[in-house]
Amino acid sequence: MGLRESTMVRIQSYCRKKQRTGRCLPFQRRQCTVPQNVNDYGGIEYLRNITIGTPPQPFLVVLDTGSAYLWVSSFPVFRGAAINVPGGVFTYGGLDTTNCGDVIAYQSLSSATYYKFVATGFSLGSYSIYKKYQVISDTISSYIAGPKAVIDGLANALGATYHSNDQYYYLPCSTTKRTFDITIGGNVYSIQPVNYIVD
Repeated sequence: MGLRESTMVRIQSYCRKKQRTGRCLPFQRRQCTVPQNVNDYGGIEYLRNITIGTPPQPFLVVLDTGSAYLWVSSFPVFRGAAINVPGGVFTYGGLDTTNCGDVIAYQSLSSATYYKFVATGFSLGSYSIYKKYQVISDTISSYIAGPKAVIDGLANALGATYHSNDQYYYLPCSTTKRTFDITIGGNVYSIQPVNYIVD
């Protein structure tokens, strides 16, 4: 296991820069859909190639819905053996009927800063709990975090054991893998084991 360090730069938004100089033009809402292919970095994060500046300079960035900022590394980030591995698609401003399931629903946010909303149930195998929890949807995170009692209940239902050295739960290969169900706004969203267990 190695250590990876990146110096990050916060970029001032175009509108903020224009506001500061008194030249901010009102932004207009555009009705368009922009699909963007993403690269999967070992199931840990999803990356997208973008260009910034004049002349355009390419950057590989993590798509993060958990914050309102765009973080850009100040030097090239080197990765392991898997290069340009398709990892999925993010669709902005529309519905992706090709890659999304039948349940298309909207949930009111309790905080737009972190895409925070209410989930009312979690179920996996023999474990289930139905109670209101404030949760976030964060594309930069590769893990499921929550109250210790809930996470322990989910892990126990799978027969997982916690290792404090790396702060992960591990499953025996013989574990019967089950669907993880999350209830949000009266809809049940089923997460298949391939999407929450890293082999």
